[in-house]
Amino acid sequence: MLSAIVILCAMLVFFGVSNKPDIAVGWTLTREDIARAKKILHEGSKTKPDEIRTIELTQPDLNLAANYLLNRYSESAAKIELKNNALRFIVTMTLPNNKLGQYLNISFRLGNDDENELPTLTKFKAGKLLLPAKFAAFVIDNIIRYTSLNEYFILATHPIKTVKIDQQKISITYNSSRETSSGVYHWPIY
Repeated sequence: MLSAIVILCAMLVFFGVSNKPDIAVGWTLTREDIARAKKILHEGSKTKPDEIRTIELTQPDLNLAANYLLNRYSESAAKIELKNNALRFIVTMTLPNNKLGQYLNISFRLGNDDENELPTLTKFKAGKLLLPAKFAAFVIDNIIRYTSLNEYFILATHPIKTVKIDQQKISITYNSSRETSSGVYHWPIY
């Protein structure tokens, strides 16, 4: 497993890092954009413990929230499309000065394959290198599970019960508990 993680990270660096961005970076958010992005991202905090709610997000909502989050840390960009009942992501992140390249370019697709209630990774590319989706999902899952990202991932995803993707929007049904709404939920690492 460790060797698979090392191989994927090396492949990401070798194929995903470039001096040319896949999408233009530097989207300047207006005050209205920032206010709308914050509203989208804080929608779940309005849920009372043990209440089931559904939030619907359109393609512009998804792009606004993703670009707001990405640009809080570095000049980056995301393009999200709703296509064929799947979410298609193209992400370009600006890297610190280095000899390998200025940008990390990754694209991936999430869809509800195999009648799953939650979407799964159906495609993953680092630059021009297409990786098998199941291999990429396995490695990403293990990177999250065995690092400090695990707790954040669980806090963000544990309340989610279903995600339905269609051509116009995604519908996320979630059930917030006292632990997740207060941010003190701790999940054992397995």
